[in-house]
Amino acid sequence: MRQLIHRQGRKLAATTALVAALALGTALPAHAAPRVYRITTVATLAVEVAGSSKDSGAAVIQWPINSGQNQEWTLVGKTYGSWLVNYSTGKCLSVAGASTSAGARLTQYVCGDADYEEWTLEPVNSGTAYLLRNAASHQLTAPPGGTRTSGTQLEQWPSNGNPNQYFWFQSVA
Repeated sequence: MRQLIHRQGRKLAATTALVAALALGTALPAHAAPRVYRITTVATLAVEVAGSSKDSGAAVIQWPINSGQNQEWTLVGKTYGSWLVNYSTGKCLSVAGASTSAGARLTQYVCGDADYEEWTLEPVNSGTAYLLRNAASHQLTAPPGGTRTSGTQLEQWPSNGNPNQYFWFQSVA
């Protein structure tokens, strides 16, 4: 029961954030429109599937922008947030092993009805950036230690208020 109340509260918070963003005229990635986005980190590196791998379990890393489809993502509205589906592979951003631990690595995996593949987008930085919160662990996506090194696999961490947990969405299609 407690988990259900928590999830309903998160869903209400996400809806409230959406309404607030729209009221401010912020361009929030829309669930209704099938748009393709490049997601970038504070280091202006793209979130991508390493090496354009099609394999489940392939690392999701930060890499210089190169216009590859492995750096493009679509949002699919789900019960507690959204799937972030890689445009090239059709697989979802996922937490390796369904872990809820801090430091668990992010991978791609076949999309399923699992909350560790659902993410809420929470506007920050006056609505220009977003936190990506995992529905299962309630932790945020970030490069470990805030590194700006290309090729670093993204992980999940508790909220720390640092910009290394901010992500920008740019519509590419």
